[in-house]
Amino acid sequence: MVTVADRVALELGRRLRAVREQQGLTLRAAAGRSDGLLAASLLGAYERGERAVSAQRLAELAALYGVPVHALLPEPPLEIDLRDEIPRVIVDLAALEASELPLEAVGRYVQRIRRLRHDPSTRITIRHDDVELLASVLDVDRDRLILELQAPATV
Repeated sequence: MVTVADRVALELGRRLRAVREQQGLTLRAAAGRSDGLLAASLLGAYERGERAVSAQRLAELAALYGVPVHALLPEPPLEIDLRDEIPRVIVDLAALEASELPLEAVGRYVQRIRRLRHDPSTRITIRHDDVELLASVLDVDRDRLILELQAPATV
């Protein structure tokens, strides 16, 4: 799964490469300009999005290329949907009743969500963090709980 951090690193890397190339510099020449602070391999890793760039390093790169920091940042809009970062579990209420685990508390929790959402369906989506919390409260393995709760895939 490509995370938000991965996408930001890729976009920042593209911008770093574009600025370096606009100045007619090779990776080796840019590294040489840094007086040993930055290796060509490190600059390449930043440009490929393989390494995260700290705020301090971003300022150093801006100074190296003689540009303001904002010139290295990806141009808006950087389309990122933070919902991609929040895994969710679709709970099948029928699966709760058939489970061998003591899931009465989960049932009450899910019913409360249904009431709050005014959702009459028998499948409710809950956040992965909620599953973590429920597994902890019930003292059961998180992965087993997910398997017990997960609605079967529909075709």
